[in-house]
Amino acid sequence: MPRLRGMSYAQMKLSLAAGLVAAAFSSLSCGGATKVRVDDERLARLPAGEREALVEREREVRVAESDLTAARVAAKDAARFLDVVETERSSANQRREAARKAMELAESTQDRSMLDDSRRTLTATERQVGAANAKLAYGRDMKALRDAEVDSRVARLEAERADLELAKVDRLLDRGQGQGLERARFVDQQAEARQRQSEAEARVAELREVTRQSRIAWRSHPGADQPSAQIDETPLPPRPIEPPRE
Repeated sequence: MPRLRGMSYAQMKLSLAAGLVAAAFSSLSCGGATKVRVDDERLARLPAGEREALVEREREVRVAESDLTAARVAAKDAARFLDVVETERSSANQRREAARKAMELAESTQDRSMLDDSRRTLTATERQVGAANAKLAYGRDMKALRDAEVDSRVARLEAERADLELAKVDRLLDRGQGQGLERARFVDQQAEARQRQSEAEARVAELREVTRQSRIAWRSHPGADQPSAQIDETPLPPRPIEPPRE
C-alpha cells in the first residue's frame, strides 16, 4: 500500500484507489479462508481443562464474527447514505438549471426586478451544487471506508480462526495425539492471516483520514447546510458477545 505522507489530498485519493484495486485482486487470489483445520473429534480425548481453554479461544472467534456483522450493517448504512446524497446532488443540479432558465428569461425581458432575483437565485443554486458535490465526495469516501472496514473484520476473523486451529494442534501435540498434523503449516497459516489483517487495518486507517478530510471539505463549503442524510462517522465498536452462562 503506498504511503500518504507528503501527498496532496487528490494524490492521496488516487493512490488509495490504486491500492484498493490491488488488494482486491490479492484477496481473490489467496482466498482468505482457513485452509488447514483440525478435526474436532480429535479433541474429545483431551482433558476437560484443556478443552475449556480452547473454548476461550472459540469465544474470540465469536466476537470477531459479531464485529464482522456490525461492519456489514455499517457498510449498508453507508450505501444508503450515498444513494440519498446522489439524489440530493441530482436535485441541486435541476434547481440550478431552472435558475439558469429563469435568468435567461429575465435577460430577454429586461425586467430589472426579475433579473436581480434571478441572479441571486442562480448564485444560491450554484453554491448548493458545489456543496452537493462536496457531500457526494464525502459519501463515496465513507462508502469506501466502510467496505474496507468489512474487509478488515473478515481478515481479523480469519486470523482468530487460524489462532484457534494452531492452539488445537499444540494441545494435541502436547498430549502425544498429534499424529499426522504438520505444525509448520498451521504456523504459516497463522502468520499469513495476521499479515492480511495488518494490511487491511492499515488501509482502514488511511481511508479514515481521507474520509475525515472530505467531510471537512463538505461541511466547510459555503453552500453546506445541516445534513439531511445522517450517518455516524465513528460508530462505537460493537459490544463483545458474552460467554454462555452455566
